[in-house]
Amino acid sequence: MAEKHEMASVPFVHRTKAANAAVDFAAPAVQVKVGQAATTFFVNGDLLCSTSDYFKTVLKQEWREGKRRVVELPTDAADSFNAYMNWLHNRTVVLGYNDGQNPLLEINFDDLTDAYALGDKLLDGDFKDAVTDAVVVSMNTKDDNGNCVLPGAPDAHIYTLPNCIIPEPEAFDFAAPALVVKVGSPATTYFVNEHLICNASMYFATAMKQEWREGRRRVLDLCDENPKTFNIYLNWLYRKKLVIGYTEDQNAVEHSKWSCLVNAYILGDKLIDPDFKDVVTDAMVLLYLTKRHAGVRVYPGCSHRVKLYENTTEGSKARKLFVHLFAAYKTPHAEIERDPKEFLVDLTRSLMLGTQEDFEKTAKTCLFHEHKDGVCYRSKLQLQ
Repeated sequence: MAEKHEMASVPFVHRTKAANAAVDFAAPAVQVKVGQAATTFFVNGDLLCSTSDYFKTVLKQEWREGKRRVVELPTDAADSFNAYMNWLHNRTVVLGYNDGQNPLLEINFDDLTDAYALGDKLLDGDFKDAVTDAVVVSMNTKDDNGNCVLPGAPDAHIYTLPNCIIPEPEAFDFAAPALVVKVGSPATTYFVNEHLICNASMYFATAMKQEWREGRRRVLDLCDENPKTFNIYLNWLYRKKLVIGYTEDQNAVEHSKWSCLVNAYILGDKLIDPDFKDVVTDAMVLLYLTKRHAGVRVYPGCSHRVKLYENTTEGSKARKLFVHLFAAYKTPHAEIERDPKEFLVDLTRSLMLGTQEDFEKTAKTCLFHEHKDGVCYRSKLQLQ
């Protein structure tokens, strides 16, 4: 008889994914040549196929495109395909207005029409739905004189612009040359969009400056990192999904590994990506709060505590989380001879403050978050 698990109620639970649902970002990229000028986009094939039935079909090995790993879209506009790439990677719809303008009055309906036509061709229903939402918002919005933006549109109240719609200057340019990131030894090579990763990671934003060797070569070596952990990071960066080491036929809590989450947090700390670290600490909370059979909880072992403390600094939110959960429940035992001295000092300081009620109340708050630009990733993804 299968064991039953009491799943915690948390707003970020559906952001965790099985390991075999991960996209392999070390796989060879597909070249998509768009328009008469053949503007070239380098895109992960698995990611394209996961959302577009068109690409899923043409990239089969029996098709010429699948063998060459090149797809040509000569009748489509490069701007429309770049808008599609922004949707694919960020779930944002890029519209033709600039910062400082009223987006509801400056939206270009030609852009929306072209975007919808491309989504229809690529057989991506989610993208088409997002574009039609943008059209509905625009059609039902009145200007300062009380006139609908689109002549003949029915009277309607002012709609709120969905936060998935962004101005054109905020779009990432996916036709830009990719960065080469070599991870581990022997090196596994990843091709990553520079704008996307530099926007998320201060480490990459700094390393890619022209005065640095990496910025001039457009190659960055992470020889001390694990390719599996970096692929977890890229799945978050491109898909906003956290892959936490279990397969689809396994129970997430039973088979998720503390080591996987600790390694992910340490990488996020090195790359200076607060949103990624925040989603990892949320996954730690989920793993901990969800009870196994007979009410047994999953605790980070001594080796996990040692690794975390050896690779993070004072003030780390993951350190705070480890100390808080040990102080709260008092069931797990610290190992005096093996545990990091800093952990034991932190635990001693907070031991009398933690209770089970306190931990479960604070777990749904942002106590263990850093927040990039002061905004929680849950708000950005509408998980509150």
